[in-house]
Amino acid sequence: MGPKIRCLALFLVFTMIFIGVAGCASKGTSSQTLDPAGSSQPGPGASSGSQATHPVDPEPAVPTPGAGPGLAIPGALPEPPDGIGEPGKDFTVLQTGPADDWQGMAVPKFNPLGSQALYEDVQFLGDDVEPVPFYFLDGYTEKRETMLGERWELVIADPDYSLRWLRWYTREAGGQWYAGTQDHSTFTIKESDQVSWWADARQLDGKVEISVIKINTLPLSTWLTLRPGSLDSERFVFHTPPAAGGLQTATLKLAGPETCGVSLSVGSSSLRHGFEYETDLRFDPAQLMRQKTDTFILDDLPIAEGWLCWQLNWDQDTPVPDEITIRLDTVAAIEPVRWGAQPGAIRLTGIPPGGSATVQVPGWAQVTHRDAIISDRFLAGSVDNNGDMLFTAPAGYYLVGLPSGAGGDAIGMSLLRLVPVHAGEITTVIVPAAASVGAGALSRLYGDFEDNEGGVDLLAAQAD
Repeated sequence: MGPKIRCLALFLVFTMIFIGVAGCASKGTSSQTLDPAGSSQPGPGASSGSQATHPVDPEPAVPTPGAGPGLAIPGALPEPPDGIGEPGKDFTVLQTGPADDWQGMAVPKFNPLGSQALYEDVQFLGDDVEPVPFYFLDGYTEKRETMLGERWELVIADPDYSLRWLRWYTREAGGQWYAGTQDHSTFTIKESDQVSWWADARQLDGKVEISVIKINTLPLSTWLTLRPGSLDSERFVFHTPPAAGGLQTATLKLAGPETCGVSLSVGSSSLRHGFEYETDLRFDPAQLMRQKTDTFILDDLPIAEGWLCWQLNWDQDTPVPDEITIRLDTVAAIEPVRWGAQPGAIRLTGIPPGGSATVQVPGWAQVTHRDAIISDRFLAGSVDNNGDMLFTAPAGYYLVGLPSGAGGDAIGMSLLRLVPVHAGEITTVIVPAAASVGAGALSRLYGDFEDNEGGVDLLAAQAD
């Protein structure tokens, strides 16, 4: 009995060893690394690339149960390839009715049931409300857009409700749905170039709560004209889509009394970045250095991952303009940022001996990241053995301050604006040696250290 047991034990041991070796031999690796040499390198067997945030219709952006080999659940129906399926087969079509019983309440464009009586509850909150966050998936990454506008709250209590039915309704209405979860999804319907509808559907306790937001939108290179006297509110809110790879400027004109004015704020909020921009635009000779003008050019606007929310405000303390016109244009092409949660970095190489450099967050951005140290808008950096400086930074655009010459930063700093940082990648900024030496020599000869005047700044640099 003893020898048989030992033989069986040895057989099992050798079998387990063989299975383990075979499993290790067949297992591949896939990684994305932040390469110290200055580029993002995919690991063995991996491929690199990026996927932009986009609505999905008809295909969802993430795999769903039953969508591929090994994902099918025994006894469960497979997920339709388009995430919707056929009415009456893959989902129940809910009862709908004509939207003629809203009793004077504004009827939203996103209105799945039509008749107000078919909802368990309906509320119209107007536009004096807090912004509404919309969550969705881009691949496997959760993202968020924040919208502000007229708001409705709809509650559906039909037990036959399903997410597939709401997706089907949105598609039939000419809209789009975004990849999300079974209990939380985002939908959009574009009514025109100036109006869009966003809906956030949440399943809670057997009911579905839908927040519907009507937003005003401003297409590029299109004038928007407002007449405050004809509006009920003391503000006007509109949104503009992301400007990937474009540097934008806004032109705003005011018509009316010489002392009339408005205030403007522009903002964006995502899960990783917050962007804010505020300025006062008014006819005030003291503020504008005794120059009166009715046209303002704003060229330091935020560059955000998501949509921008613009708010024009006026009140009775300042004369209200008779007419406000605003237009947004793309004036230059810039390298688009590949956004993501993974931090990137900026490497500065070729810094003159004894010099220093800085990396700063733009004034319109508020950026936080657990892997980046940011104090008073400046990023903390470190120096390696080669004398290069490395700054860990979340994806976005930054200001890089380089010394004007070899004498350090006492002479002055040369600013490089809109330096892009991509998620998981290092952006290398090289200071040409010839330019540094030349600027340093001229600065030492002609620079005034007391008044910081007469030095030579590097305004541009070009590699050989």
